[in-house]
Amino acid sequence: LNLYSSKFGVDLYYRKTGSDFKIRSSSGFDLNTPIKNLNFNGLQSKIKGLNAYWIFNYKKFSYPAAYSQSTNQRKSAGSLMAGFSYSQHNISFDYEKLPGEVRAQLHDALLFKKVKYSDYSINVGYGYNWVFAKNWVSNLSLLPAIAYKKSKIDDTPNTDNHWIKDINFDLITRAAVVYNTNKYFVGASLVMHTYDYRKRNFSLTNTFGTVRVYAGFNFWKRKEFRLETLPEKWDIFCRKARENGEQYAGFFQTVHRVKVKDTRLILSVDTPFFAQWANGPENKQSLRN
Repeated sequence: LNLYSSKFGVDLYYRKTGSDFKIRSSSGFDLNTPIKNLNFNGLQSKIKGLNAYWIFNYKKFSYPAAYSQSTNQRKSAGSLMAGFSYSQHNISFDYEKLPGEVRAQLHDALLFKKVKYSDYSINVGYGYNWVFAKNWVSNLSLLPAIAYKKSKIDDTPNTDNHWIKDINFDLITRAAVVYNTNKYFVGASLVMHTYDYRKRNFSLTNTFGTVRVYAGFNFWKRKEFRLETLPEKWDIFCRKARENGEQYAGFFQTVHRVKVKDTRLILSVDTPFFAQWANGPENKQSLRN
């Protein structure tokens, strides 16, 4: 479950893997026949957690534009982000299902049935929305994290008193590309969490992700501002345009009087330069849209 707003975001997640794994390769073992693409059903992973983060440049950078299609990003922008995460991990490992040659040579550190650990992390990163064409936006965000992990192996608490050895690094990656006209939208997104667990004789990197491909139509989406009410709501309209990164937000702020006549919106500006600029063919058409 993902919540995206202009100022902050929240992820709630639960994942459970199957047990139909393959051992692609092995090293460090003296084997008569090398292992390659061997079926192995002795591993299973469960994870549940919460991730929350704050977006600093929320007035210009829009996560909802890339991930929930509730707004449009009109101009490229990026933002620093910071947050925290908490997750619980349960990893089951049945080493007795390994080939006999491998099992006989396993290090004692790998002779366990279950590893449970809690992960507390603080993350700081950066996200960028690239508007590469009209109605198109792509996003890439990376949030590296410093994490503290408290673990149990076979239900026995870790007795290592050196807490610094429980500090590892995690990573949250997001990527998306969207085409959104306000009425129609189509796009794809990726959200990926990577957790690093390391001990003196044993390490594990656990990664899970979600890929979405979608298309939709806004049936009942109403315009926030109507032509006849724009004069009295002009200040609010300008603020919204600025927060959404609209291309002409700066020009709108130079307007000192707004009037509606029939189906026309009449904007008055102080200087001939802005009047001439607004009446240019290309700018005039864009303002109408």
